[in-house]
Amino acid sequence: MPNSDVDGKVTTERLAPSAVKSTASDESFSKKENQTLPKSQMTASYSVPIMSETFEGNFPPSSSWSIYDANPNDGMEYFWDDDNLKYYTGSWAAWPARGGANGIDPTLSTTYPANMDTWMIYGPFDLSNAKSANIAFMLWRNVEPTYDHIFFGISGDGATYSGWTWDGSANWENKSFGLGSYLGDNSVWIGWHFTSDATVQHEGPWIDDILLNFEPGDITVNGNFTYADRSAVMRGANGIKVQLWDWDTSGNDLVAETFADSNGNYTFPVVMNWDTDDSDPVLGNRRLDLYIRWVTENNNIKVSNTGGTSYAWVSSTISNVSMGNRTISGSLPDGWTKFQSMWFFQDILRSRDYFLNNTNPQVDPGFITAFWDENQNSGDGLSAGSHFWALINPHVFIAHDSRRSPDTIVHEIGHHIMWNKTGQWLWYEFNCFDHDIFTQESTQCGWSEGWADFFAIAVNGDVCYDKLTGPCTGTVNWDYFDLENHTRSDPNAQGSWWGDGVEGRVAGALNDLMDSGNESPWYDSASWGLDPIVDVALVGSGKSNLQEFWNGYQGTDKHNGVRSIYQNTIDYDQAPTFAAIPTQNILQNFSHPHVFDLWDFSNDVESTDASLTFQVVSVSDSRCGVSLDSHWVNANPQMNWTGSCYVTVSVSDSIKNTTSGFWLNVLQINSRIYLPTIMNN
Repeated sequence: MPNSDVDGKVTTERLAPSAVKSTASDESFSKKENQTLPKSQMTASYSVPIMSETFEGNFPPSSSWSIYDANPNDGMEYFWDDDNLKYYTGSWAAWPARGGANGIDPTLSTTYPANMDTWMIYGPFDLSNAKSANIAFMLWRNVEPTYDHIFFGISGDGATYSGWTWDGSANWENKSFGLGSYLGDNSVWIGWHFTSDATVQHEGPWIDDILLNFEPGDITVNGNFTYADRSAVMRGANGIKVQLWDWDTSGNDLVAETFADSNGNYTFPVVMNWDTDDSDPVLGNRRLDLYIRWVTENNNIKVSNTGGTSYAWVSSTISNVSMGNRTISGSLPDGWTKFQSMWFFQDILRSRDYFLNNTNPQVDPGFITAFWDENQNSGDGLSAGSHFWALINPHVFIAHDSRRSPDTIVHEIGHHIMWNKTGQWLWYEFNCFDHDIFTQESTQCGWSEGWADFFAIAVNGDVCYDKLTGPCTGTVNWDYFDLENHTRSDPNAQGSWWGDGVEGRVAGALNDLMDSGNESPWYDSASWGLDPIVDVALVGSGKSNLQEFWNGYQGTDKHNGVRSIYQNTIDYDQAPTFAAIPTQNILQNFSHPHVFDLWDFSNDVESTDASLTFQVVSVSDSRCGVSLDSHWVNANPQMNWTGSCYVTVSVSDSIKNTTSGFWLNVLQINSRIYLPTIMNN
């Protein structure tokens, strides 16, 4: 039996008997015809209507409604039905005694009957996928206080209802309640129960504009995707696009999109677990039917077949997925269909990351596209074998036979980046397609191919340019080339393997300019890093050969730079120069340290003074006592000796030498006429 508690929460059994009257008095009620009434509103951020009833059509509209008289022993039958006497919106609302064999057509003076006990129930409905749920309705009442009651309740079993009861009088009020206690339940009922006793009756309660909504639950999908690398080791699929899809018979919907991290892990943003395309009458069946699509592309990279379709793999579909957290993972084991395309994606990603991480400020290498078709060594209609094509739809074509050589793949990516950054194709001769690393080519071909060779060994982290899996596998100078250790001491000295028309020499020069692993006792002493090379090679319209690159370098380390290039058989060094050295006069029997500074007379366009070295080549008379203290000329003539000698000195930039000479006069002490000059010196 419900307690009489205005807006208080109560629990009642569906077939509870009517309340027994003791003593009561009518509550005063004044009708406010012109009052602005509140509208029934839902508070959910995205609400799905379970039921909306305005009583404007046939009532009850479906079998989901159960309406009956729960007091069959009084010989009368009254239960809820709709009527047009009083309403909140439209023209109809529900009144508890309008239906049944003895139903009453109410008027302004009609009161509800005595001993009523009638239910209006909706259900069951499904809240198993609900994050929140609300029920809202409009209530008008003029009910005998204390002894007659209008009750609204919620039930998880259709028998026991917990809810709220009202009596007394009130104009139209919005009643809105959350169903938080029933979230996750797939069978929920709501009901309106009216009871009256045998004495005083009033106009009764009216119900209008019932709205039952729920907010679908959320789902967070995460997972991991791995692939077998060239050594059949499973790796995280770094950087790939990962798409979350909802399967539908009428067409699948993209739900969310993200990208895998370096370990192949991904987490999608939280999504609402509700399929807006599903018309299943059972709301619990309108959850998402999820699957994942892993794609070899992202905002900077695309690996596709020659038709332009990216490679992709799809998970199985999870139907009517439950809300909460869900893990959907996948892998490409060795031998799986098209799994090698993931190798090429990772090659490109590694190349981009290397380029970005070694330029300051970071230089974006641009979008990179690669075509590959399984078992095809030509397929873009342009050329057999792996290559880069720039004229139409710039792309790298990867021949199937090259798939296991990361150096070959990154070599072609190096061409793509050169094109992206300079906006022009730098192979001026089509016979560059027939190049090999240590063959004589044009200087233009040697430059563009040498850059690509260099980029491959820099990105992949070993100095062997390897046509197989690497590092340094196969037959030397046929399947791999150790570009760090090809020097000026190679057996075919000054043969066809020398100069800036040999791409292997250009690649070795760029590598020696960049790296800090300098060979000794050879000439490689530069440690520039990648950034200065990019700043010259890939700025503006680019450079056509290594000589143009060198001429464009405006940095402060030309001395070590020209040495590292020379290490690779390419001689751009300009010999140091000597200005004329005037005759020097000193007095006998004195030691003369630092007679003059050779820095004042020498110069080198690539080297600072401190980088130059000096040597006494010859002295026409050893009694002059000439020696060097670094770049200072010292003289300590033999005691009591006077005379002259001619001194030959040399300056070296470590590659080339230049000589010069001067006369040195050792004068008698009484040669006072020379004293001012000597003292000045």
